[in-house]
Amino acid sequence: KKMLPLVWGPFYGRFDNLREVQRLAVPVVLGGSNALIISSTAGGKTEAVFAPLTQRLIMEGWQGTSIIYISPTRALASDIRGRLESMLTPLGIKAALRSGDIKELDRTNPQDVLVTTPESLDSMVSRMPALLKDVRAIVLDELHMVDGSYRGDQLRILLRRIEALSNNPVSIYGASATVSDPMGLALRYMSSPIIVSSPGGRDIDYQIVPSLEKAARAFREKELKKCLVFCNTPEEAETLANGELRQWFPPSVLKVHHGKLQVPK
Repeated sequence: KKMLPLVWGPFYGRFDNLREVQRLAVPVVLGGSNALIISSTAGGKTEAVFAPLTQRLIMEGWQGTSIIYISPTRALASDIRGRLESMLTPLGIKAALRSGDIKELDRTNPQDVLVTTPESLDSMVSRMPALLKDVRAIVLDELHMVDGSYRGDQLRILLRRIEALSNNPVSIYGASATVSDPMGLALRYMSSPIIVSSPGGRDIDYQIVPSLEKAARAFREKELKKCLVFCNTPEEAETLANGELRQWFPPSVLKVHHGKLQVPK
């Protein structure tokens, strides 16, 4: 709390305690070292990186678009932009989303934080390179999802181009679920990385139900706010979102996300 005096309330005020990955990551990010942050899904990685980055932004007086948050999908980018806005707005820090669907970045008065996808950032590097001259930190969300693919190659090239365009040293922070070779993953995207890893996850209060209909009913009865439905294939996810799930949820709240799992050798 003493290390994050300016941002503690918006980022951590609603929690009783910090998670292990947050306690480990905060001093690393405050120090400006490149790092790969590894923790389970919903393990608090976003706050672990963004709270200390925001502290640095305020303390060091960063100007222009100084932080870029790169998400592998539009759905995740939209979700993280909403989460960040709730934490950054009380601090007077503005965030913008730029994806294939939404382009909020103000060219004349650019926001402090840009949330985007690799493809949209690639377009921006080509068409608006001047807006990247103030970049000081880049966060690579769910890095394991793009590594080992052409999108991972694209991301590495983008990082080098942004480092060349910026007038400042650029710190790089990756966030990932557990991977078999953390250092190998980190070294493909940043130099001299520090690995911050926390194997622990949340305790799960679960209920087994026989059908999707029963699951939807339980969701409503418990008045839950968010639900993840996992499918075996991208096609199945699309079919479910455009079919049966619409019987229980309005289309406006359904978001399809395509990911991949690393299969142990």
